[in-house]
Amino acid sequence: MTIWPMSFRRIMTLLLTMILVIIVAFLLLSTWSFQAFSTFIETDQRQELVLGRLYERLMDHWFEMGNLVKESFLQGQPLPGDRKEDLLEAAASISAAIDAATTDHPRRQFWETIRESLGSYTADLRRLDGLMSDWAGEVQRERQVRLEWRETFMRRVGTLTLLLAQMPTEPGTASPEASLRQMVQAVLETLDGALATNPGPSRPGLVSPLSQPATLAAWDTLIESRFQTISLLVPAVTTVALGLIPPDLAQTLTREAEDLQRDFQTFREHVQTRQRTFAAMDRELGDLYESLRDRRAAGVDLCVTESDVLWEAIEGDAERLLADIRVKFGWRFAFLALSLVIALLGLALLPPLLGDPVDRLRRRFLDLQPGEPPSPAPPCIVTEFEDLDRSFLAMVGQVNQHIRLQDRYFQTITRIRQIFSTLYEVPTVPGEAPGITLGLSIHRLLDLLGSQMPDLTHAQVFRVDAEDMQPLGNAFVPPSVVSGARPVPAIPPERHQAIAAWLWANQVRPPLIVESPEGTSPEPLPMTPAHDLPPELRPPDGAAAFLGIRLPRQGRTAPGGPIDGLLYLVISPAQAHLRPADHLFLSIIAQNLATLLDIAGLLAISQKEREMSFQLRIAKEIQEGALPTGVPQTRELRVEAQIRMASEVGGDYYDFFPGDDGRLGLLIADVSGKNVSAALLTMVLRATLHSLPVRSFSPKALVSRLSRVLRELLPPSHFITLVFAIVDPARAQVTLCSAGHTPALLVSGTGASSDPRSATASTPPATVQVLSYPALPLGLSEDHHYEEQVVPFRRGDRLVLFTDGVTDARNPRGESFGQDRLEALLASFPHAALPELADHLARFQEGTPPADDLTLLLVEYREVPGFTPAPADAMLRA
Repeated sequence: MTIWPMSFRRIMTLLLTMILVIIVAFLLLSTWSFQAFSTFIETDQRQELVLGRLYERLMDHWFEMGNLVKESFLQGQPLPGDRKEDLLEAAASISAAIDAATTDHPRRQFWETIRESLGSYTADLRRLDGLMSDWAGEVQRERQVRLEWRETFMRRVGTLTLLLAQMPTEPGTASPEASLRQMVQAVLETLDGALATNPGPSRPGLVSPLSQPATLAAWDTLIESRFQTISLLVPAVTTVALGLIPPDLAQTLTREAEDLQRDFQTFREHVQTRQRTFAAMDRELGDLYESLRDRRAAGVDLCVTESDVLWEAIEGDAERLLADIRVKFGWRFAFLALSLVIALLGLALLPPLLGDPVDRLRRRFLDLQPGEPPSPAPPCIVTEFEDLDRSFLAMVGQVNQHIRLQDRYFQTITRIRQIFSTLYEVPTVPGEAPGITLGLSIHRLLDLLGSQMPDLTHAQVFRVDAEDMQPLGNAFVPPSVVSGARPVPAIPPERHQAIAAWLWANQVRPPLIVESPEGTSPEPLPMTPAHDLPPELRPPDGAAAFLGIRLPRQGRTAPGGPIDGLLYLVISPAQAHLRPADHLFLSIIAQNLATLLDIAGLLAISQKEREMSFQLRIAKEIQEGALPTGVPQTRELRVEAQIRMASEVGGDYYDFFPGDDGRLGLLIADVSGKNVSAALLTMVLRATLHSLPVRSFSPKALVSRLSRVLRELLPPSHFITLVFAIVDPARAQVTLCSAGHTPALLVSGTGASSDPRSATASTPPATVQVLSYPALPLGLSEDHHYEEQVVPFRRGDRLVLFTDGVTDARNPRGESFGQDRLEALLASFPHAALPELADHLARFQEGTPPADDLTLLLVEYREVPGFTPAPADAMLRA
């Protein structure tokens, strides 16, 4: 089967491109559908819906205007101003909106027809409103005129009635006056009834009965007949009553009757004229009203027709949109199906295509054994996996190489440990630097380095100090060079040492590190080619390179001062390239050589310290042997002594000088300094004391004599403080002399019992007297005048001598014991033994080691004589 390998990037690019094409096509179809739907909603359907709604609102307002016209016509009143203006403004606003909406609409011409009809209707409506205003004004004036005519007729008839009432009548007879009076009353009632019940026309199409021709003719005939009767009766009345009434009354009656008839004629002419006027206005208003009704019906029919057309257009657009969406959704479903097919193919093909090579690589990792080469992998269609397999093979090769290098490294480390063990197997001579053992170990390390670096032809280690450079051990030369099988430049040993000295002064390499920081490579070693050396140091054949590496001493050095080492290497040929493994082994050998020098120096120092410790033990035994071997005891005196050194040896000293006459001499001294120097000075003091007849000297004379002798024996800046006392029980006194020492303490009184722990608050304390006066220590002046002091010493008294180590003792809080605490302790427990007092001092120190030597002497004048002396070895030492 032929395999056409493709890169993983190309496979993923092809797959992602197909997915991207499908996604883009799907998005384009979705955008296409969205645009079609948006066009239908935003343009087609929205415009048609808006127009339909506007037409409906226009029809509603048109109907409202028609109802308003009808109400105005039926009531005979003009249109209400607010409602009329609101309806006209609303109609104008709707008309403007429709006009804007149909700017580019195909039904524009139909709207223009409706708009023209609406304009004519609004113009006629305004005209009707004006005519109705005129009609209402005429009706109002007609009513006012008829009221005025009624008042005129009432006044005329009333005047006639009054005139007739002034005429004399005869009771029980029918006279012309009575008939005239009845006729006038009938005319009055007829006119009043006609004018009261018929005020005039109220609305168009509904004229007053008085204005009707038939009604007016009947009413005119009735009134005319009554006026003729009155005309006939007035002359008769005036003739009959001519002798009864004044002539002017008759004339007035005749004139009033004529005026009444004339007014009626004028009123009848007025009614006929107004009848023609109202009839003309009524016809005009009726025609205009009918015209408005017809225009409204025609306009509404046009709006309804246009609305139906718009809804039909909306239905057509919806059907087209539905068909379009079905087509586009079909395409989308097709692309989705294609995407599903591609996804299924990817699920079926990609896992084995990508997973099988990874799984094979994993199994090869698991089956791989250290040091064995892996088996080759079968061909793969993905080139990156083939590259990964090649990288895997290269990595395995490097790992195997590192494993071999690590094996050599562990072998080297094991041999290095064996080399270091030789330093302890062969003892070195005390007091000398490492010799044969160190040289042998260095040579073995260089031999290991030569076995790892095949280009190494000469290696040697030099010791470098401030004055000289000396080789340590023999130089390493490979066997191939010694046998002559490998030709190298011949360089004598003296020149090797001179080249090493020049490298140390000019181009020595700093100490190497075994491991470089993570992620970095070791720095290249700056080897010096032969032609860079001074001319006098260049070898005959310049095919060599030189390298000097400093070997610092990290630990303590030998007594001669700090010493550094130099690792001197010669590489041949000069162009040889050091591998990373060479750098590693060179670093290891250099570090171990430096450690080897440190260990050798430490071993020498350890030997010297062992010798010094042995000498200190001998000095301690000598110093302890120089102290009194026992404590003298008499029938009258009880003596105790205790000394504790801060180190192996110290500078405190005490001695006893018993006399044959019962007296006892005591001496306590403290030498300046510590350790060995102070111990040596105590030996000088003891030798001086025992060379003098101490028992024949007074304290003052002995101290003065010692001052003169020790002034010549003591080194500069050294001195000795001491107290020499002679206790004389026979005289009950103590004579003492101090040379700058701590004061002596004299304890008097019964005090408590000898056990300090049994003391109570009610026990009266003893009295402690401080015996001290200023004086110079011994060794500072030859002619210093010392004084002695004599104090009483009675039975029960105690003399306590001590060094400053007692008062300078400290606890963990840094508090010193001090002389005050010592005096208080002696006052509270005047009969306590020295071990008990020392135990109290130890409790105060709480385990703090003493900083100075500590010595206590105690002499007690017994209260009960006849005490048996204690053995000579009763002296207490700590």
